[in-house]
Amino acid sequence: TTTAARVTLATADTGALPKWVARINRHGVPWASLILLYVVGAIFFFPFPSWQKMVGYIASMTVLSYIIGPIALIQLRRAMPDLERPFRLWAAPVIAPLTFVVASWIVFWAGLNTLNFIFGTLFALLIFYALTGIWRKGRWSAMGWQYMWWIIPYFLGLWGISWLSPAILGGTGVLGFFSGMAAVAILSLLIFYVAIHQAVADGTMRAYMHHFSKRDSSAP
Repeated sequence: TTTAARVTLATADTGALPKWVARINRHGVPWASLILLYVVGAIFFFPFPSWQKMVGYIASMTVLSYIIGPIALIQLRRAMPDLERPFRLWAAPVIAPLTFVVASWIVFWAGLNTLNFIFGTLFALLIFYALTGIWRKGRWSAMGWQYMWWIIPYFLGLWGISWLSPAILGGTGVLGFFSGMAAVAILSLLIFYVAIHQAVADGTMRAYMHHFSKRDSSAP
């Protein structure tokens, strides 16, 4: 809940959501985001026949949402190598791509039926995001499409491998369990380095960090 509230707050800060979503109280809590997420979370009870299925879908979606972490880590290391950090991950250039692969494996292991729901939901949200950029003239170029296009072939590739996966995972059985994992690993490493190459420019990233550090320091 707290992670999603901060992500929603950041989304509103970039202009992709209404500004009222970014409201915080005197304790620095994004109360508007929390209320919005409570409503969205309640809606999620309707399409699921059981609590277990909802937990399975949400867990897989949560893992998928964390795949941006390794990419952001390497990008921040590159943009601000001398920034003082309370904790510095050892061997990040090795651990980050491996983490991306493992996260992709976890989503792959969830099975094709779970991926159908997750990717259907995410593509609907991406379409909404794109329409928002078109509707709000002048925001299209600022929404960062040039940095995130890689997510489309990543999702499609992961779904395609899952479709070819063994029947136990809901696939057609063309690929075995371990050959499917190998294909996911190759796809993930390829997408990881493409995403790093297409990431926000170093100077732009430093400007982002400066903006949000000023915002946090000015909060009551």
